[in-house]
Amino acid sequence: MQLVGVQSLCYGIYLLFSGILQGDEKIMYLNQRTLNLPVKQVNLRVVDFESEISIDTLYQYISAEGFPIYYSRNIRTNVCFDNKCRLLDIIVYWNLTGRYLGFELPEEEYLSKTDHDPFTEEEYVRLNELLLNPTSPLGQYSYKELIMEAVSTTEEVDGVSGATSKEVLEFVVKGAAYTTHKLYEVIYGPTKTEIANWTKESFTSEFLTTLLQSENYSDVVWVLENIRGKLTLYPELRNQLFSFIEGADFTLSEKAIHVLVAADLEDIALQRNLADFAVSTDAGKRKWILELFQHTEQLHGNIPTIFNGAVSQLDVPSIVKLLEIYTVHKIQSKETIKMARTLSRSKNAYLANKASLYLTFLSAQTNTIY
Repeated sequence: MQLVGVQSLCYGIYLLFSGILQGDEKIMYLNQRTLNLPVKQVNLRVVDFESEISIDTLYQYISAEGFPIYYSRNIRTNVCFDNKCRLLDIIVYWNLTGRYLGFELPEEEYLSKTDHDPFTEEEYVRLNELLLNPTSPLGQYSYKELIMEAVSTTEEVDGVSGATSKEVLEFVVKGAAYTTHKLYEVIYGPTKTEIANWTKESFTSEFLTTLLQSENYSDVVWVLENIRGKLTLYPELRNQLFSFIEGADFTLSEKAIHVLVAADLEDIALQRNLADFAVSTDAGKRKWILELFQHTEQLHGNIPTIFNGAVSQLDVPSIVKLLEIYTVHKIQSKETIKMARTLSRSKNAYLANKASLYLTFLSAQTNTIY
């Protein structure tokens, strides 16, 4: 995508996104926003979206705090098939994360199907529900794959076209396959990425703290996935991040662990908290955390003591990883050597061999036989 231009429009507007609005003049279907804040400013960028509707304007709505709240595009494109076309005139909204937020039709505009029949209220609701699904099989189809060859030249498909393939009927509004597909393509195409990148330009500790308190699960996951390796830029997030790590939700815990990189463990308090958590959590999370300890610059204070005290409760792969960590960091405390000697006599030959290798390494380092 190519950024063609940037402009800012400042004015106060208060547009609340929730539920459905459908009357004689305006049709609007909107879903949950991450931030329900009033709009203070609107920025715009003219972007070349390349694969879909080429050069177009993307609007960013900003709160008084300077937080992006949501985005929109005014879509005007032809819905065409078999040399028959209709104008699709619609405003599409995205959440600040790039998640689909909803759509609005200009006054007196409406969506139509075969023979220009207007959408019913139920069909608008269905369209909104279909567009909400980011993993819909619809995204795997080209429009040509959606449409079977018309039985005759008089048949129409998608309001101006032929019969829709049976296997995709559950993913489109009946009689409006092209409209459904076109909107899905716009919503989950390059615009989504452009929005995410634009939002990331506004990342601050205050903004991220607010986002991580969102009630929308996917929004929290999105934030965690987009701050990996950046904790040093936002140190105020440490406590909030650790609350996810030790929380009951496995996915959020995993995502929060993966935010961390080895350099983050230079923080002594964080290193100690991670060590305490590692010895009490499941093997999967412990593996990820121990990888961080292996590659961090140094082990602080009593970290080996914390690990050694829990060895009897750990699985074999975790104990082996500890021995590798001790080798990398050249740990040679008396308690660690005692623990390794005990392990070298283990009935588990693999574990005993790893412990012996660690002791051999120490012997070479210190010219002492262990």
